[in-house]
Amino acid sequence: LDPKGIRDWNEEFQVVRDFPKDSVAQRAQRDRAITKIYNDFLTAATAGAIAIVDGNIQPLNPNENKYQQVYVYNYIFFSFALDCFDNFRDLSSTESNPSWTQSNHDMTGLRSLQILEIDKLCFLATTVVNYKGNRVIAQSIIPGILNNSDLASLAEYGTVDEQKTIKSEEQFHGMMKQVCDKMNIQVNKLVDGEGKEVEIAGCVEIKGIKGTDKRSYIVDLQGMTPRDANFLGESNHTCLLRQELLILFQRTKNFEYARSKMEEFEKLIDAEKAERMPKIEEGAKPTEEQKQ
Repeated sequence: LDPKGIRDWNEEFQVVRDFPKDSVAQRAQRDRAITKIYNDFLTAATAGAIAIVDGNIQPLNPNENKYQQVYVYNYIFFSFALDCFDNFRDLSSTESNPSWTQSNHDMTGLRSLQILEIDKLCFLATTVVNYKGNRVIAQSIIPGILNNSDLASLAEYGTVDEQKTIKSEEQFHGMMKQVCDKMNIQVNKLVDGEGKEVEIAGCVEIKGIKGTDKRSYIVDLQGMTPRDANFLGESNHTCLLRQELLILFQRTKNFEYARSKMEEFEKLIDAEKAERMPKIEEGAKPTEEQKQ
């Protein structure tokens, strides 16, 4: 590629997301800019995924298994999503590839964050490309992450070592609590490998990373919704509840609560009417007030 044509997708994406959105005109301009950059990113990601599957790009780790290899092309990070036995390990591990289902959950979580728009909580431009039976995940690159082999030094939320250590930096925790409040997800307390109790908003497998650009990024969003209790065990860790189900459940509970309160209110109204209504003596004709 011509170096002059390489674009910093992450910087462009984060800059347009920070555009003002106070008025309708500002929101329209911001949405147009985001759509334009995303479409350009999709075009570049698709071209890169095709080149990778066709074997035209060298991986960063050529000694690894083919589907464990990762690539950087046109300032986009590429990895494979595949279903194999090694994937059914702890999701917090950085050594396992995401499965096809996990990549679907990740995109669903990304869509939820796009709708919520939590201030100062950044996420990556991401897409999934299916080509010749392969699923390739393309993401913009967090500044500084490729120059640092120790992800734990950049992580400020969640766990990257199978819950041996769980981080919960205050700023990240505040933003994640906003996410959980809007998605009706409970804030939990977990115990790490040292026996220390840590409060985590959402899933511990979601990672918060501080980039060298001082922005707070959230990645690995496949755990944005709770596990489905009908499917237990490590082999079913991708069985999650859909966000639409959580929304319908919440609405149903809200309607039931409102209906119960309305029934109580109607009973009180009927009782007050009965008390205020003048009683008709036996054998007497009702007055005009009593008729009303």
